Amino acid sequence: MRGALFIAMGLMAGSFSLTVSASVPTSVEWVDGESGRLNGKPFRLHDVDAPEIGGVGAKLRGAQCAKEVELGFRSRAYMAKLTCGRPVHVTAEYGIDPFGRVIVDLSMDEQDLAEAGLSEGVLRGWPEEQGRDAATKPDWCE
Repeated sequence: MRGALFIAMGLMAGSFSLTVSASVPTSVEWVDGESGRLNGKPFRLHDVDAPEIGGVGAKLRGAQCAKEVELGFRSRAYMAKLTCGRPVHVTAEYGIDPFGRVIVDLSMDEQDLAEAGLSEGVLRGWPEEQGRDAATKPDWCE
């Protein structure tokens, strides 16, 4: 029974990963500037952070200050406008994060979307090499 559970979990993880990377998403919905859904499947961009859009102090997606909320909506709007109606490709996958989102690099017209957000100032670097606890989350209130 235990072996069957591991096999089933492996098949589920593999099918999710292959489904995302094998297709060009026809639908990109941004939750914030770094995460959203590709054809209904949750994703998060690799090695970047976007400001939170939840109310100040909220437990889920809570911002640290009003400025962060404002920047969060700007970040999401920028990414949505950038990708609206355009084909987006998954160029790399890095596994699944603790919230069940596949961690990816995305590109559009050979432009890396994380790099575009970093250049625009709506995203900041937050490396994941040793887990998110290894680096301090960017401060959007400064």
